[in-house]
Amino acid sequence: GGAGERLEQVEVFDLFRGGPLGEGRKSLAIRLTFRDPQRTLTDEDLVPVRGRIVEGVAAALGGRLRGG
Repeated sequence: GGAGERLEQVEVFDLFRGGPLGEGRKSLAIRLTFRDPQRTLTDEDLVPVRGRIVEGVAAALGGRLRGG
């Protein structure tokens, strides 16, 4: 998948529906935990991964990054 082999855990920690989102829409907050057994990951390591995840969600579900 778009997250790659380093993705260790996915957790939905907030779900919001209604209000300004409009009918049938929801906002999810998701925590992704990445781990590499060989070294410490940096923000730079995960920038392309984040981009692939955002693109995958948009393609599969029509979703978008909040504020984006």
